[in-house]
Amino acid sequence: LGKLHFLLNFLGTNLSYLPLFVAGLLGMPRRVADYAPEFAIYNQLATIGAFLLGISTLPFLYNAIISWVKGPKAGDNPWRALTLEWQTSSPPPEHNFETPPVFSRWPYDFGEPVKTGESTETSGPAGD
Repeated sequence: LGKLHFLLNFLGTNLSYLPLFVAGLLGMPRRVADYAPEFAIYNQLATIGAFLLGISTLPFLYNAIISWVKGPKAGDNPWRALTLEWQTSSPPPEHNFETPPVFSRWPYDFGEPVKTGESTETSGPAGD
């Protein structure tokens, strides 16, 4: 469904804007009540593209709703992140931590496990 949404969205966006770009290059005036008949095809293509763009949201909405209702539940820390907001349960309890947390690693260590015998204490930015 994601690929279908992308394809429809891509085609709809390009079909909405490119014909109007070409019509502008050919001299179609803007902000007038009616256009010359030779520009009708460009406006019709742009209208079809706009409808296609609107229709492209249907697979997205269907996928989002089905994933929300029937999709697997995420765990407490699905990305094994080290930042503070991921160090509590999900959803967080009323008081997140019993005691203030002690930081021993940088938040952007990207979840790399600590090797045996390696110190986890940090004193400053790398290179200090």
